[in-house]
Amino acid sequence: MPFIEHSKQLLATIQISELLLQKPEINSMKKILLLSLPVILSVQVLRVNAQVKMTAKEMEKHEKEIQKSKEKGTSIWDWDTVYNNGIPYCIIYEVKKSPGQPHDFSIRSLAGKELIYVHYGTYQDLTAPHQPNTPIPTYGYYLYVFDSTKQAAEVPNNRPFKEVVRNNLIDNGTTVDSAAEAKFVARYPRRHSLPPPSAPVPAAPHTP
Repeated sequence: MPFIEHSKQLLATIQISELLLQKPEINSMKKILLLSLPVILSVQVLRVNAQVKMTAKEMEKHEKEIQKSKEKGTSIWDWDTVYNNGIPYCIIYEVKKSPGQPHDFSIRSLAGKELIYVHYGTYQDLTAPHQPNTPIPTYGYYLYVFDSTKQAAEVPNNRPFKEVVRNNLIDNGTTVDSAAEAKFVARYPRRHSLPPPSAPVPAAPHTP
């Protein structure tokens, strides 16, 4: 697929640029050029990914959003791709469920491999104050399940693309950062997504 090939090209460009920037003989003008290459190529990745479904006006708008992300050092999610500091970070697909229900999300590498699946769930807070004869308050959460380790983290109802970038979960657009995953799971332990404990099995009557 063209998008995957351009994503691989982008990753290779970023890696080569990082290596060259470490060399003392690279002058300032060359460094500016090297820093610009990933941004230029990221726009090309967007073009390839969206050329069939994005109009010229939409393309212009999203290219401006990417540039703004680079200038302000922010993260955005547009046309399935998350950009951090103007650079493609990962892909996130919405997984639609029943009408009216919040979506799940599939977090993937830039090459399209699923790395994390995010389930949306709800729970009733029996400790929350509420008026008599009214429903118990219900809250949402996201359960992040890591594909390779099957570890899980339960996160409040925050936008997944923000959480992924904020917690540095994706390494170089290709895989999950194992150290970041461990911190994430420890920070957000499972609470409401665990199945209820089963009733104890009654002891068998003692027979002499």
